[in-house]
Amino acid sequence: MWTTHVARRAPLSWLWIVGVSAAWISAGCTSSPGTAADAGTTPSSGKLQLGAASATVVESAGHLTVSVSRIGGSSGAVSVHVDSADGTAHAGEDYGPLSTTVSFADGEVGPKTVDLSVANDTAVEGTETFTVRLSAPSGGAALGTPTSATISILDDDGAGAQGFGLNDTGVTGCATTSAAGLPCASPDAGTSDFPGQDGENGRDVTAADDRDGHAGFSFLKLDGAGVALPDQSVGYATTPWACVADRVTGLVWEVRTTDGGLRDRRWTYSWYASSGLRGGARRGTSNGGTCSDTSSCDTAKYVAAVNATGLCGASDWRLPTRAELLSLVDYGAGTAPLIDLNFLPDGSSDTWWSATPDWTGKAWVVDFETGATLSSPSEFPNPVRLVRRGG
Repeated sequence: MWTTHVARRAPLSWLWIVGVSAAWISAGCTSSPGTAADAGTTPSSGKLQLGAASATVVESAGHLTVSVSRIGGSSGAVSVHVDSADGTAHAGEDYGPLSTTVSFADGEVGPKTVDLSVANDTAVEGTETFTVRLSAPSGGAALGTPTSATISILDDDGAGAQGFGLNDTGVTGCATTSAAGLPCASPDAGTSDFPGQDGENGRDVTAADDRDGHAGFSFLKLDGAGVALPDQSVGYATTPWACVADRVTGLVWEVRTTDGGLRDRRWTYSWYASSGLRGGARRGTSNGGTCSDTSSCDTAKYVAAVNATGLCGASDWRLPTRAELLSLVDYGAGTAPLIDLNFLPDGSSDTWWSATPDWTGKAWVVDFETGATLSSPSEFPNPVRLVRRGG
């Protein structure tokens, strides 16, 4: 920022009254840049920056909007060049190449938007990335932060149906005999003496990208009709989503609400199977929980009620098996609940019902505080998260 300074000469009568000569004022108090004698400044042209350092979009959205803002000043006309650079996504194949100039008139601060096209193909493929960059500011403006953004394109062809694999544990650190959570294969940390640990193998290493789920998990947010949200970066408080597709296992999971209705996350249910445990006489406990319909607070009635609503465009929702429910446990979360709250924000440190009974007439639950699984009496009230096979 450049400053302009003006020396103001006091009236001579005042100078002589205090016994100071005008010549001394002129010699000793000359104006210089950066001193307290500044009487004015030149307005700043500001800095130009992107709205975020990353963004995620599903390919079926067909486009993505990024924003450019001007901060710290608005004097004069300025501009900045915006272009793209390939990562694993390729211009002309996965997205439309970008090379344009964004201009701001005197006094304008934005934000101004730039629209990018995304190719919506039918190939089943992994998440691909490219970069949007700012460069060559003009008009006296400078670059702010961030000047680049990584764009992730999520494939949603057959959302939730392209997996049928197993989720990894979420553990990304390694351990020695005395400490855990250390860098893997590190001589300094001592973990190189303990090779082949969980944190060195699997999707948590080969597909680690927290933008679609912690470590190796890969989720897709779906609206009430089962359509992937165009902007996968959005938070639940801004745009609530109804379901989440697990792109590794191929399962689609219910996300419970905060609206006090049928699927509110506060409700609990007793375990009940109208056909009986393993087809036998033990049915569990009817209506033993707390829910909006006080006569229907068991797992069987909840499944029927949700299927009647056509949640996410489907009517084949069910209780998950114990193995399916365990696939959501993120043992690398650090603190409870051991689940990715960025995609499953209704998660809690409770024990959640599975559909799997044990031989004593109880049913299995998964504890999302510890990641353990144990059997529970059917009359105990626990929360429920329904599941279905995607496709």
